[in-house]
Amino acid sequence: MIIPIIAIFAVLVFYFFMFTKADLVRWIFGGISFILLALSVGGLTAHFSHHWGMKTVSKTTTTEIYTAGDTNASFGMMIDVPIGTKSGDYVLVYRDKATDKKPSAHFTPDKKHISESVKKSATYKTAAVKKATLTTTKTTRTWSNDFFKVIFGIGDEDGELVKEKNVVKVPAKTWLVLTQKQAAELQKKAPELQAKMAAEVKADPAKAAQLAQLQKADPEKYTELQVQQIKSLLAIK
Repeated sequence: MIIPIIAIFAVLVFYFFMFTKADLVRWIFGGISFILLALSVGGLTAHFSHHWGMKTVSKTTTTEIYTAGDTNASFGMMIDVPIGTKSGDYVLVYRDKATDKKPSAHFTPDKKHISESVKKSATYKTAAVKKATLTTTKTTRTWSNDFFKVIFGIGDEDGELVKEKNVVKVPAKTWLVLTQKQAAELQKKAPELQAKMAAEVKADPAKAAQLAQLQKADPEKYTELQVQQIKSLLAIK
């Protein structure tokens, strides 16, 4: 509606200053029309430059994520792919659902919509938690009230993305966060690790029995031992 309002005030200014003969009427009504025209243009400029008439709202959601590795394994795994060199952002590979046949890459920048992609960030951290989760905080713009919506609602601005922050949190002791190279190396060395474990079982049946008992009595502790072995195999500190 702001465009028709500006047009009306512009016509009034032109009319009063060009066609009104009475000086008092010309200056009073012409002046008022000019002031209203200036305010309208200023308001539109402020809206475009500083989003006047809008406010930002944030919404945070947290969902559980699932391993990118073997779904039968007791430990979880996620693959990280850095975006750039020092951005601190990552493409992260994991499953959205436990029933997904294959893991998916998440937070890959959309090259066709770079202006939207730069508003989004994705990183991860390890923590003393039981489950892996994704927390997304999305900040968008919406109208401050219906008045501003009616006045400035000339485009698809409601719901415009300001920024989106994605943080994946994984259990520090029962999950592995690997690079693509490390994941490939693990896949290559998996038979070696299995053979080593089989040899240890054969060489020390008592220790094997202890591990079997630990697996039943304390599955989390057993998983921690597995993760430690894999980290040692891949030389991960």
